[in-house]
Amino acid sequence: MQDEKQAAIEHYRLLVDHLREGGCSPNQVRALEERAKLRARCDGSDEFRKKLEELNMLHEPARGAKLDELLLMERAARESGDDERAALYARAAMELEPVHEYNALHTLTSQWTERLRSFTEEREEQLHRLTVVMVSYAELACLHGADRDRAVTLAMLRENCEKIEEAGAVVEQLIFHRWYRAHLPFNDAQCAAAAREIRKMRSWPDIDAQAMQDIRAKMTESLREIQGRETELARLAADEDARSRRKEFLAVAPDDAPGPYAFEQIWEGPA
Repeated sequence: MQDEKQAAIEHYRLLVDHLREGGCSPNQVRALEERAKLRARCDGSDEFRKKLEELNMLHEPARGAKLDELLLMERAARESGDDERAALYARAAMELEPVHEYNALHTLTSQWTERLRSFTEEREEQLHRLTVVMVSYAELACLHGADRDRAVTLAMLRENCEKIEEAGAVVEQLIFHRWYRAHLPFNDAQCAAAAREIRKMRSWPDIDAQAMQDIRAKMTESLREIQGRETELARLAADEDARSRRKEFLAVAPDDAPGPYAFEQIWEGPA
């Protein structure tokens, strides 16, 4: 009997030493120390288990492990700049702290697990929306005002900005949130520029009328420049054909050939 008692106490001591060395398990250490003290006051294992049940200590090590896990997750969240997630972990630990009864502990733990899962899912969805916004911003910054892809990209920008705002956030602020900022593939200067320009871009027309006018003006000017130079241009084209090897071809249907037709042209270049 005495050997079994001493072995149990030594077992708890070794566990406490191991956990204390890690420095991350204060609640488990406290629970195991209380168990060791209680075991020292009991003669046999049956009496010890009965006392554990009477004092509602049967599940204290598991409760301590859960509390330590929440404290570690809170610390990690704060160090990474995620104050919202850290606050959730702190609140979960605060609510679990006074609970010792097994069923109540299990129910509360399950509820908080679901809350944290929902928070993580929403956070990941917001990150996806913000990433789409930032990529759309970068594409719009490079697209010509008359590019037909501009309308599609603007629609994606507007849609994801609206979804972010519907979730209760502000796009320009979210860009500088430490957690989101760490996940965006943009440097500080690019993020600052995006925060300044995104709201303006949302009000852009799908096609820039001035850009279209500029293109038409350039086309008119170009056509005017080549007028009267047909012979010179034909010679340049023939010279280019003579020293070129084609990889892509464009077949144009003759204007006076309605219905099915066959069009074939072969280019030969120097070997």
